[in-house]
Amino acid sequence: MAAFIDHCGGRLFAVAVLVSCAATAIFLAALSGPIFLLPASLFDAASEDLAAFYRAGQMALQGIAAKAYEPTSFRLGLGAENDELLYLNPPYALFFFQPLALMPYWVAKLFFLLATAVLLALIGWQVWPDTKIPAAAVLMLSPAAFYSLDYLQLAPVFVLLIVAGLLVCKERPLLAGILLALATIKPQYGLLVPVFLLGVRAWTAIICASCFTLALIAASAAFYGVELWAVFIHSLTEGAHSAHLNQVFPLMVSVDSSIGKLGADPALRRLIQGAAILLAAVIVYRTARAPNRRRAIGLTMLCIPLAAPSFALYDWAFICAGLMMVMPAQQPHSSAFQAHAAHLWLFPLLYPFVNWAASAEQFAVLALYSACVPLLVAVVLASLFLSGQGKPMTRVGASGSTVETRP
Repeated sequence: MAAFIDHCGGRLFAVAVLVSCAATAIFLAALSGPIFLLPASLFDAASEDLAAFYRAGQMALQGIAAKAYEPTSFRLGLGAENDELLYLNPPYALFFFQPLALMPYWVAKLFFLLATAVLLALIGWQVWPDTKIPAAAVLMLSPAAFYSLDYLQLAPVFVLLIVAGLLVCKERPLLAGILLALATIKPQYGLLVPVFLLGVRAWTAIICASCFTLALIAASAAFYGVELWAVFIHSLTEGAHSAHLNQVFPLMVSVDSSIGKLGADPALRRLIQGAAILLAAVIVYRTARAPNRRRAIGLTMLCIPLAAPSFALYDWAFICAGLMMVMPAQQPHSSAFQAHAAHLWLFPLLYPFVNWAASAEQFAVLALYSACVPLLVAVVLASLFLSGQGKPMTRVGASGSTVETRP
C-alpha cells in the first residue's frame, strides 16, 4: 500500500483512485446490459461508436468506401440507435476497420471489449512499469475504462501508441515512427507529438513517422482510389467533419466545445482554441527538454485535451495516463494539488450525477460544469509547475550515485 500511495503522489489522490475503481465497477455492473450485450447484427446495436467503424468497414468491403463520408449513404446501414453517427477517420483507417466487417457484429463487439481491457492493462504497464498488477487494475477500473467500454471508442489504442512511441523515440526511432504513424488514424490527438519530438531532438523518429504516414496515405490511395482522398478533404471543409466541429455536444470537453457551451460564436471559439494549442505546444516543447522523459510524456498527455480540436469524456484515457505519469514524487504532493488532480481524475464519474441533478431548466448548470474541463486541466498543470513538486523518485546506486527509479 505504501508503494501505491507513493505512485499516487499522496494519500488524497490514492483515495480518489481507489474510490474511482469501486465506482467504475458499480457503474459497469449497473449498465452491464447495454455494454456487454452482443447484438446479432449492426441494425440491433445499442448506441455505440463501434457501429460507425463497422459500417465504414462494410462500405469498404462493398467497394463504396468514398460514400462513407456522405452522411445519408453512411447512415442507411445503421440501426435507429446509431442513426446520427458519422465516419470521420482518414481513409487509411479502413485498413483496420474493414477486417471488423468480415466478422458478425457480435464477434466484432466481443473482440472490441476484450481488446479495450487488454489495451488499458498495457497502458498501465507503460505508465507504472514497476507495479504492473496495480497499474493494470487501476486503468481497467478507471473512469477512462467506463467511458471507453460504454461508447466503444478508440482512445485506449491511441494512448498506448503515443505513450509507447514517445518512450522509445530516441532509442528505437524506427519502432517509434511506426507507432506514431498509426496514431494518425485519430489525428486530433497528435498535434503535440511533433512538438515533443522536436523538443527531444528525435530527428530519426520524426523522419520515420513521416515516411510511414506517407506510406499509409499512398497505400490507401492505391487500394481504395484517389477519389476517396478527394472526398475526405472535401468533408473536412464543407462536409461531415465541418458540420461535426461546429456542433456542441454535451460529452465534448475540448476548449472549442467548452467555449461554445458558454455561448461563444464560432469565430471566438476558433481563436481561443488556437491560443490553447499554442500554449500547450510551448509547455510540451519546454517540458520535453527536461531529463525526466516519463514525466514529460505525462505532461504532454495532459496537454492533449487543451490542444485537441475534438476531445470527449470517452477520451479520458489520455488524462488518466497523464496523471499516473506525473504523480509519482519523492515527497507527497500538496493537498491542494492532489485535490485538483483527484477532481480531474473523477470528473467523468461525477458528470452523470450533475446530469441527473440538473433538470431541463437547469441545462446551463450542466453545460457550465462540463465546460470547466479545460480549466481543470490548466489548474493541474499550473499547480504542478508552481508547487515545484512532482520530481522523480530517486534512489542511491551501489556506487553512491543518484539513480532515477522512473527514468
